[in-house]
This record gives sequence, C-alpha cells and structure tokens, in this order.
Amino acid sequence: MSPALWWSGEAIFDDLTGRSRTDGRLYVDVGGREAPDDPALNEAYLRDAKRLVERLRERGYDRDRLRFVVDEDAEHHEAAWAERFPDAARFLLP
Repeated sequence: MSPALWWSGEAIFDDLTGRSRTDGRLYVDVGGREAPDDPALNEAYLRDAKRLVERLRERGYDRDRLRFVVDEDAEHHEAAWAERFPDAARFLLP
C-alpha cells in the first residue's frame, strides 16, 4: 500500500529483472496526493507505482492476480491505508 519506491532508486525494479510470476496475488495502491506539499515527490509516488505495475504485468500478472488502485484524494498516511485495507484484504484473501 502506498509504496515509496523512490527511496531505493532502481533497486526494486532491478530485483524484478528476470523474475517470473508466482501463483500468489499482489495488491498495489497509491494515493493521488501522496505528498501534497511536494509536487515532485507526489509525482514520484504515482510514476513509480504505475511503473511497478507495468513491470509486474509484463511478468504475467493479469487482473486476476494483480490489483492496482489509485485513490485520487488519498495522502501517504495510515488513515488512507486503513480505508483501502478491507478491499485489499478481500482481493488478496478471496
């Protein structure tokens, strides 16, 4: 939920190189206002989450195995994650 992928540079993306899909499900979400006071950081959250999902789709995660949610009004905060958690749990634990 609300992954801060920017902090490690390319590490997560490098780690995905050469990996294939597993049988599990993945849930990725991000707020549209992750860092409302820092437009560049906010864009990094959105860009990197979308990039992660794109890479996972390339590895065979279809809509049945990967859910991606952009909560347009949500910030990078526990209250926003708590709101999205029930849907994430229902998807991950059908």
